[in-house]
Amino acid sequence: MHFYDLKLLEESSAFNTYDKIALYGAGFKGNEIRQLFNYTAFNIWCFIDADGEKEAEIHKTGVAFFQPQQFIHVMENNRDIVYLIACIENPEEVWSMFNGRLNDNIRFISYFGIKQFFYQYGRYMFEKHSVMHLRRDVEDALRMNQIERSLLNKMTFFLDGNEYVWNIQAGKTGSTTIQEMLGNAGIPAIHGHSITFPDWGNAKYKEIWDSAVKQKMEQKIKVICLVRNPLDRDYSTFWQPFSSNNPRIILHSEATCLQEKYDSFIENTIMRNVPEEVYGRLKPATWHDEFYWFDREIKSGLGIDVYNHPFDKETGYTIISEGKIEVFLGKLELLEDYIDALGDFVGAELKMVKANAASKKWYSMTYKAFRKHVQIDRKYVMHYLEGNPRVDHFYTHKEKSVFYQEWENNIKSD
Repeated sequence: MHFYDLKLLEESSAFNTYDKIALYGAGFKGNEIRQLFNYTAFNIWCFIDADGEKEAEIHKTGVAFFQPQQFIHVMENNRDIVYLIACIENPEEVWSMFNGRLNDNIRFISYFGIKQFFYQYGRYMFEKHSVMHLRRDVEDALRMNQIERSLLNKMTFFLDGNEYVWNIQAGKTGSTTIQEMLGNAGIPAIHGHSITFPDWGNAKYKEIWDSAVKQKMEQKIKVICLVRNPLDRDYSTFWQPFSSNNPRIILHSEATCLQEKYDSFIENTIMRNVPEEVYGRLKPATWHDEFYWFDREIKSGLGIDVYNHPFDKETGYTIISEGKIEVFLGKLELLEDYIDALGDFVGAELKMVKANAASKKWYSMTYKAFRKHVQIDRKYVMHYLEGNPRVDHFYTHKEKSVFYQEWENNIKSD
């Protein structure tokens, strides 16, 4: 058995109509995938589920049903290609169950992988149906509604008279972890990635937003901002749109395979810094160079230039005080070392948690597999690690050497 998601996302012909398709999980997700295949020329061979009581219902659909041990037994003498699709949130459970017990003709696909396959190649597979296209259009509209609701929710925080810690960060630098730590300690906090009016926001709210932020700045403000190994951070940022099960932004480009999409993301978001031109209002709030974010948000929004203040690279954090504003700057990699200092800053005892980790995402297996194979340009790596005063403001030469070593095997040959 081998992992097939990356191959699946490279070409529309990854499936052959004469091969067998087996769905693990006869619940909602399994039936969702079965229905999508019903619009294609492909047929489902069987369902696999540990709950034997689902067998009778599945047989009504004309599809075979096996419990896991039965499936292993059936596969012992099988020489056909079988696509085993894990239709559950955590595909690693299924991988662990069957890995080493099935032959190399089994191609393992995660729920994430098959959903992205339909998003990307549905127009080639749905012969006379436009259902998937309609679904994609609806999900785009829902995405924009979610963005607007998020904008309005943040404005209510700015407009009320309560005091909050501002957990405002570049994104994918530990903000969700910080938010959970603050929440567990009973500290009210605003969580987001923008102080200035976000470029994806509806312009009709800009005046209200600006007035609300100005009003809030008349109070004492405590802001928390972290930075992170930029190569890791960018890789994590690339995957963020998939978290909401709405990856249209990733599929925006004409590129087909994940490598080409990642190349496009790095070129347009980091190297050329023109994501708005390429991706429009659907651009995720985290798609930018994290070190220039401080100019756009902290300097423009609060009037504080963090690069004019020394940063303690050894302790991993620094507190900047200007007027009524205090900014806690820290390196995510050393969060556990300075957690007591962060607790003193917010006035509460904080305990470490790890939230929003890729290992807990529905795309975790594909994320890890692509991390091994993704190729990055040396020019991009050196953009951060050689002669970049903003990166050097936070990180030592030794730390940057570690970052380089962690990604060295992924650098393209010159």
